[in-house]
Amino acid sequence: MKISMLSKSDESGGGASRVAENLSQLLVKNNDFIVTKFAKTANKNYIDIRGSGLNKLLYKASRFISRTIGLPDILTTEYLNLKKTELVSSNIFHIHDISSAISPITIKKLASIAPVVWTIHDCSPFTGGCIYPLSCTKYINNNCSNCPQLKDWPLSTRFDHTGYMQSLKIDLINNHISKIICPSQWIAQLAISAGVSKHLITIIYNSVDTDLFYPEKIQEKERLCILISSVDLENKFKGCGYSIDIINNLKLSADLLVVGKNGEDFKRKIDARHNVTIMNQTFDSELLASYYRRADILLHTSIADNCPLTILESLASGVPVITFRTGGIPELIQHNVNGWITEPGNTKDAVTIIEQLAENRELLNSWKKNSTNTAAEKFNTHHFLKEHVKLYREIVNAKRI
Repeated sequence: MKISMLSKSDESGGGASRVAENLSQLLVKNNDFIVTKFAKTANKNYIDIRGSGLNKLLYKASRFISRTIGLPDILTTEYLNLKKTELVSSNIFHIHDISSAISPITIKKLASIAPVVWTIHDCSPFTGGCIYPLSCTKYINNNCSNCPQLKDWPLSTRFDHTGYMQSLKIDLINNHISKIICPSQWIAQLAISAGVSKHLITIIYNSVDTDLFYPEKIQEKERLCILISSVDLENKFKGCGYSIDIINNLKLSADLLVVGKNGEDFKRKIDARHNVTIMNQTFDSELLASYYRRADILLHTSIADNCPLTILESLASGVPVITFRTGGIPELIQHNVNGWITEPGNTKDAVTIIEQLAENRELLNSWKKNSTNTAAEKFNTHHFLKEHVKLYREIVNAKRI
């Protein structure tokens, strides 16, 4: 079976693109599958959807014009480059993140060639374009308008055509997509409330390689080591300001391991009594895994999230998670078992539990063991692969009938 995997970027593009890459690697190890990867990247392991030379310039120009007139990523030209490849031999197109890269019109054209599966990594496939609507409820019942995030990425425009863009995408999904994969119950419910048919939706959580992400032997440390990790620490959805507030209000002094872009800016906001180590964003999975193994807890204060790999990797590494009750996160963390879930913005509660863990190492160690067990039992790559293979075969067999 030939799968064409389309994503915004290679694994350097963030969590969604990493999921696409991880799935591709798992499928390739299965002799029944051939995977061709497409993305907006010069990575030689991918086919660059931008094309080259004049086609690449045309792609960039079309994206600029599309955004300028208030239709971000709608009138782009990647299909002109895609159709030059052997698309007709694909049994399934599997779409991942598309914001700033792939037009819904392209997806509709692909659906006329072979069945399309779309994994929803954020809310943009069923909103007028925003990644997460936050407190806005206009996306419900296909009713986007007067968008409060119009000037923010990935919309980045002055003209509000979010109603049209949302209707275009909802129609695309309900009439042309064979299956929608949601990595959490939470985002599935949001998609349904926007107007996506519930009959198209299946739940497959993201996974973690437990052979790569695994715990160190538990050792007593004088100071608690707190990990904070994000591709971009200034991403508004990651809520790192709350992490800073929590750390600065701790009565204890901690070792902080901060991983991601803009780490130095983060460090300048931390009280000097804490020992802060900054690590740049890395795409080396083995190096990343070594960072997790140095930590005692992960502090994850996102204000919007779906099924973050950071949490799955932390659990697999035996690192409990202190987090907010946000998005799909409560489906990953068992409160007071492998972590602690507090209400969004409740930094005081997070401070209290971190201080308790620093004093009660027996409780911390039990959470560490539970974390590893959770990842191994619920989020292993074997189950992740099996569910995708099952879905692909059901779709291809249905087409043959």
